[in-house]
Amino acid sequence: MIFVASCEAGDYSSELYARLESSRDYLDEIASRVNEDSKRQSFAGLRALLFLLDRNGADVSKLELGRRAGGKPYFKNSDLKFGVSHSGGLAVCGLGYNEIGIDVERIKNRKNIEDFAKRFFSDAECDIIRKGDVTEGFFTVWTGKEAELKRTGRGIDFDLKKIDTTALPLSVFRSGDYVMSVAGREAIKIIGDRIWTEKK
Repeated sequence: MIFVASCEAGDYSSELYARLESSRDYLDEIASRVNEDSKRQSFAGLRALLFLLDRNGADVSKLELGRRAGGKPYFKNSDLKFGVSHSGGLAVCGLGYNEIGIDVERIKNRKNIEDFAKRFFSDAECDIIRKGDVTEGFFTVWTGKEAELKRTGRGIDFDLKKIDTTALPLSVFRSGDYVMSVAGREAIKIIGDRIWTEKK
């Protein structure tokens, strides 16, 4: 089971420092960022993680956060796995016992979507864009690719055409003007007040 929660961007630093006592270095790295939006989004992602950990009865004070060589966050002292993503004013987090890939994007107009898709999307993915709302189709495919990259720990420089989201176990959800993809074969349980509708 993958548990998923979302959180509006904000300054949760006081709560996070108080509760994630073993992860001060990780939090300091976020707090030292110059970009205020990046700080607020990252803290919101950790706030969503705290919410999920609390719901699962974890002792968060003992959990120590770190980053792998590619930048993927992980717990240094727990078998729990998590993934975080943020876009605009929203952060999402997935928690489970297998590697998790999660990505959220705010749907907004983009120029030259079809040209971009021809370069980086498979033929089947390009069909998704052509057969429906072009912008929503683009973000549906894009979040799926990002979620799979995060699940496997690959960087964005990986050949994106080799990731065909139409052949992967992905769950895609929509909430307002956000689309979220979760990579993995487990069932997904969304927790919290925000309503997400699964796209079939």
